[in-house]
Amino acid sequence: MRAWLLVICSTLTACQSTSMPPAAFMPNPITTPQNSKAITTLLAQPLTVDNAVTIALSQSPTVHAIIAELHQQYDEANQEANWLPLQLRIERLLSPHQGVLTTNVELAVSRLLWSSYYKKIRNSQQQQALAKAHVDLLQFAQQVRKTFYQVQTSQAQQLALGQIADAAHAAAELAQRQFQIGNIAVRERDHALLGEHEAQLALAENQRQQALFRTELNQLLGLAPEQDTWQVSEELAVLPAQLPYLPQVEQLALSRHPAILLAEMKLSHEDTQQQLRKKQRWANAVSLGGSVAQNSPETERSMSLGLEIPLTYTLSQAEQYRAQAALAQEKLNVKWQSKLAYQQWQSYWQDARTWQQKITPLYTNIRIETGLRYNGMLENLEDLITASQKEQQAKHAYLEALNRFMLAQAVLEQWLNMPIQQAVIANNALEQQP
Repeated sequence: MRAWLLVICSTLTACQSTSMPPAAFMPNPITTPQNSKAITTLLAQPLTVDNAVTIALSQSPTVHAIIAELHQQYDEANQEANWLPLQLRIERLLSPHQGVLTTNVELAVSRLLWSSYYKKIRNSQQQQALAKAHVDLLQFAQQVRKTFYQVQTSQAQQLALGQIADAAHAAAELAQRQFQIGNIAVRERDHALLGEHEAQLALAENQRQQALFRTELNQLLGLAPEQDTWQVSEELAVLPAQLPYLPQVEQLALSRHPAILLAEMKLSHEDTQQQLRKKQRWANAVSLGGSVAQNSPETERSMSLGLEIPLTYTLSQAEQYRAQAALAQEKLNVKWQSKLAYQQWQSYWQDARTWQQKITPLYTNIRIETGLRYNGMLENLEDLITASQKEQQAKHAYLEALNRFMLAQAVLEQWLNMPIQQAVIANNALEQQP
């Protein structure tokens, strides 16, 4: 019996040493003074997109839920691999007719025989959990960036929409005066009044969008209502004069995107499972036992070895095939989506560049030329107001195009799993390889 107790104690001791997730994924307490002070400092400054991501990753409940799930999966994998290698069964039977007390001890050790495979499975499950957490955090940071750009753009558009509304109001006032003196008909006056009302509605819609995007960003940042005192940075993203060329965008995405790594890990996990199933085909369960029959004055002892060999065992490879198909599908998806993201990134840049370099300057020149030709007559004043209004509409359209470009860049960076500047360096390194 000492030998059995020694085996059990050594097994339980070994089970206490469990692996933990990497320190980078250890959750920081939300209420620590250092964390709160750092967040307060960031919120006191004009909020930038990088600071927004930093705050969100530091205290958002969504992030803590992702990390908690990672810890749970780590614990479940450890429990599966460490706490179930031994199964002990003890029976004590007393025969009333013969006065024999029989003690049976049976220890199932089948999992000990395949412990190396179970350790591989545990490591694979933990790596999959880590990769999944990486994917979830990447998507969360992507959502924070998108929402921040929407908040920043809607705030910048408010100025342009306000100037458009002012110009529309001036045009409506002028139309009223023109109508009163009989220079225009009712239809022309009503068109001007419609323009004023539509401009006011557009301004009100922008304010609602600002409130919506700001609320969404506050939730992503994990901020309480009393912390909604921050101001977004008025410094908009700079539209690059030229886009870098990334011909290896698909290969970059395949080599960096964590979804590919996760699919590869799942395939490796199924391969290990298949190897274990092949071993268990010939020995599904193994047990060691001992029996002691106490019958005064003699005591009988016996040992037993149990081996369970399944007579019918179907060695299915469906899970392997499913994992292989999932990996192939994920690679295909990453290739096409990264290619599409790259094309849209280029297209939206071209749109924003056209509004910035061609359309808006033309409207500005028209407004300046109209001002130079103004001679104080009401007819010329109407042209001046209209030119100013169209210039502001062009600026508003450029901001929308810039916002679409920044959102497209955020999507591309998500598929590449790195900033554009780093992607350029990685692309050049790939092209230099033989």
